[in-house]
Formats: sequence, C-alpha cells, structure tokens
Amino acid sequence: MSRILLGAVLIGAVALAGTACKGGDKDKKEPKPAAKPAADKKQPPAPPKDLTQEERVAYFQNCWNLFNAKDAAKFSQCYTETATSAMMDGPMEANTRDELMANIIQSNWTAFPDGKGAPVLTLVSGNRVFSVEHFTGTNTGEMMGMPATGKKVGYLFLHDFTMSGPGPVERMDGYIDMATIMGQLGVSPAPHRPVMEAAPEATVVIAKDDETEKSNLELAKKALEAFNSHDVKAVTALYADDVVFADQTMPADIKGKKEFTKALNGFYKAFPDIKAESTHMLAAGDYVVATNVMTGTNKGAMPEMGLKKPTNKSIEVHGAEIMKFQDGKIVEHWLFGNGMAWAIQLGLMPDPAAAKAEAGDEEAGDEDEGGDEQ
Repeated sequence: MSRILLGAVLIGAVALAGTACKGGDKDKKEPKPAAKPAADKKQPPAPPKDLTQEERVAYFQNCWNLFNAKDAAKFSQCYTETATSAMMDGPMEANTRDELMANIIQSNWTAFPDGKGAPVLTLVSGNRVFSVEHFTGTNTGEMMGMPATGKKVGYLFLHDFTMSGPGPVERMDGYIDMATIMGQLGVSPAPHRPVMEAAPEATVVIAKDDETEKSNLELAKKALEAFNSHDVKAVTALYADDVVFADQTMPADIKGKKEFTKALNGFYKAFPDIKAESTHMLAAGDYVVATNVMTGTNKGAMPEMGLKKPTNKSIEVHGAEIMKFQDGKIVEHWLFGNGMAWAIQLGLMPDPAAAKAEAGDEEAGDEDEGGDEQ
C-alpha cells in the first residue's frame, strides 16, 4: 500500500500600514492577524477489504481469462510483488512476481503461443484455492531449451494457490506431470495419457465447514492411516464399488474397486515401505483435497510404471490428491504429481538438470584450458 505524506502549509499575511497622516497613532491601521493554516482534508485511503469467497472465485476466474489473453501487464497483477511459486519436483520456481512472470508464465506463452487453460474443479476454503485445470496448446516455440515439436498437448494438472485477503496470489504450487507432456510431444517413449482435447464441465465448491465436510475430512484421514499401514482391506473398505481412480501419471484411469485393489497390492509389492506424510488437508462440499510427501524404496517390479525389475532406489516425491465422497465412500480419487521425478529418482532416466549442469562445467573447463594455452 502506498504511503501519503501529509504536510501543513503555513500562510503568513501581515498587512502593514505605511501611510503617514495627521492624528498620529490614532490613524494607524492595525495589522491583520496571521491567517491560520488551512485544514488538510486529505485522509489516507482505507485498506483494501478482504474478498468474500464468491468474490475470490470471480477474481480467480478473471485471472485465467487474462492468462489466456496473454495480457502480461494485467495478469501480473494477479500476484503480489513478493509472490513465490514452484512446480513441485520440477525445474521451475520463482521467488518474486517478476521471476514468476519470466521463468514460468512467459516460458509457457513462448512454448505454447496458442495455449489455453480452464479450471475444471475449483475448491475454495478461506484463502486457499485448489484448482484442477485443463491445458491445451501446440508446441511451436522453444520449451526449456528444447526445440519446438509442433505437436499438441492436452492434460489435467493441479494448482494450489494461497491468496492474500484482497485477492492477489501470495504462493502458487503446481502439480504437473512432465512425463505426460513429454510423451504427448513425442519426446518420451514412456506410456502416457493421450491428448485430452476437451475439458470436463467446470465445478466450483466453496467450503461451509459443516458436518458433512468434517465427516469427509475424518474419512480421508482414516484412508491415509490405512494406506500407511498397508492395510488393503481397510483402505478398500472406504471406496465405492464403482470408484474411478485417476492417477494423472498413469496412462489410464483405474475403474472399479476390484481393479483398484489389484493395483494397490501391486504398488505395495513394488514399494513395501511406501508411506505418505500429509502436509495439508481441507474439505469443501463432497471433496477433500490433500497434499503430501511420499517416500519409499523400490523392491519389486511394477510394469505400469516401467519397472520391469526392482531398482532398489528410494524416492521422495510430492503429490496432491482429491477425493470425492458419496454416502461415506470415495467415488472419485484423483492423483497429481510429476511422474518424471519418479523416473529420475528410480534411475529410469537421466536427470536433465544434472546433465545441463555437467555440460556447463565441461564448457567452463574447456574455456579455462584455452585460456592457459594462450
């Protein structure tokens, strides 16, 4: 908020009688009293009011319109000057609004000049907004040093926004599967989801902090405890028979409790010490959203992840999940994370960041050697 410097202006106006006339002091004009300083009626502006939940939703949706319009000047105002951002387990991060615009937003606009995004599911609780979003675009520009492929992408990802009271975002975390993007661009041969051309119908849910939400939150915590205990029976008891399990790092959804149980057993065999530590959890309507850090060691094969044999390597990755409850059962479960981070940590692919750093060191070494010869 800008500051207004207030000052008082002193106006002195003393009238002197300079005319000599008969009568002496009797005819002298008395000096006028000094004028009092004029009262300054300026007042500092009132601080911006906090947005209501409904206003927060409208603000958020307008920012998406500005993003799609590529209006950098106006879109940048959707963030505070000190806004921070990170792609979880990915290469992009920013510690100020200017860095965010340059490192993340402008990079996206360069890579996908026709790129468009739209919220699919928006969950609002206090100053926290979790949003599942659909992005489509054609890669006709450089992306993270990679030449354009000319191919289209279409995928779902999740944003976790912490908004200030008046609206602008203070913190933005993104859960995006780079493996899906690289697969759709034809850069990676790994299994991935096909391009999603059309976005599902948009849904907005504002938290009420009612008994339903409190009950769903307790059920989600119970599911986490059962997952960490590797109690398959206890976990699956919380899922509906027709549940849809949509892990965005996997090529396709898992449908039905029977298939979900099979996948869960396979996951535990591949990672017998797997566990998830919750970092944030909130409820909104029928939904519960949670962020977590998952750790474990690969001790078994899991073909769905490209693990034909155990690597004996450990992982520590960030994830976000959204569960939809109906009659006390999970009917939809979405997972978001960066599958490329899993692949790198398991040794299934080289770390691009490490390779780039190594190449930079080699170039620096060559320059030093050339300097010595001179």
